[in-house]
Amino acid sequence: MKSDRQLPITTHMRLVPTADFPEGVTLAMDLPTRPGHDHLPRGGAVLDEDDRAELLECGIRRIYIEDELSRDIEVPLALSDATREAARAAVGRAVTDSRRMPGDLLAYERLQELKLAAAGIVSEIERLPHAPYAFADLASADAYRIEHSIDATVVGLLIGHRLGLENDLLHQLGLGLFLQDIGTLALPPSILHKPGPLADDELELMRRHPVRGLDLLRGGEIDEPARSVVRSHHERWDGRGYPSGLAGEEIPLFARIAAVADVFDAVTSERHHSPAGSQQAGVAAVQAAAGAALDPELVEVFCEVVVPHPPGSAIELPAGGTGVVASVTAEGPVVRVAGVDVAIALAA
Repeated sequence: MKSDRQLPITTHMRLVPTADFPEGVTLAMDLPTRPGHDHLPRGGAVLDEDDRAELLECGIRRIYIEDELSRDIEVPLALSDATREAARAAVGRAVTDSRRMPGDLLAYERLQELKLAAAGIVSEIERLPHAPYAFADLASADAYRIEHSIDATVVGLLIGHRLGLENDLLHQLGLGLFLQDIGTLALPPSILHKPGPLADDELELMRRHPVRGLDLLRGGEIDEPARSVVRSHHERWDGRGYPSGLAGEEIPLFARIAAVADVFDAVTSERHHSPAGSQQAGVAAVQAAAGAALDPELVEVFCEVVVPHPPGSAIELPAGGTGVVASVTAEGPVVRVAGVDVAIALAA
């Protein structure tokens, strides 16, 4: 029977730190668009030292490049550019509105846009086959609020899809994930963009954002499964979370899924107080939190859908040195070193 699921979105490239790309390579894909970045190189541009300086000045720490080493490396991406751009635009307009009317109810038009953007993400994730997707965040730290809304939604939906959730439940999960941090629209930018640790009073304000998120949403416009994500995504499996100190299965399932996605995306994203970690670091952080912050059974499901070493990523070799992951098999990654692909076994 022919599957109606779409193929992974792929291209031929590898991920490198902006500071380290060899001069003369080609930028493999466009960078996240945002005001002030219109002058940056686009996919297909041949990069030089001036490009490196511009990218670093704008806070772009990682890029995908095309070169001889990346030839034929297919990097599956879980979301199309069009769907991602629509989601960015919807969140961006909500952020702009919140600056003009801080603390007010989210405008009906903005909420409808956010719902439509979330539905677009769900529609794509539902049709994806199982694959070793790459989740490298290429955005600068000041784009974190927007990119996190999208990427945490994608990861959470992959978990929900793996659990076998039906279409209507996936839509509820997706909307909740997409709106989970809507309460941060009521917080001052000085807290959201602070480069160091938050003071006690600032931390207290930050911990109110789940409840503030519900305050921004009109009653009846968002169903309870999605609202549970907004309210409870910072609860912890061990009961030490907020705002209600729920523990274990007292925490709604969708909120527990969101907590897993939140940890992974926070570690792998560029933030004002923390540089982006690798996908391997994100997976390790989720595994380390199993049974403490996170539902251990959902962590197992997460590890079925998110691999630590996706194609195109750099990897340290057991015998020393580094290579590039060319593909991923059931036995482990196939690594390219000096143009030669070799299967390697990694320690568990």
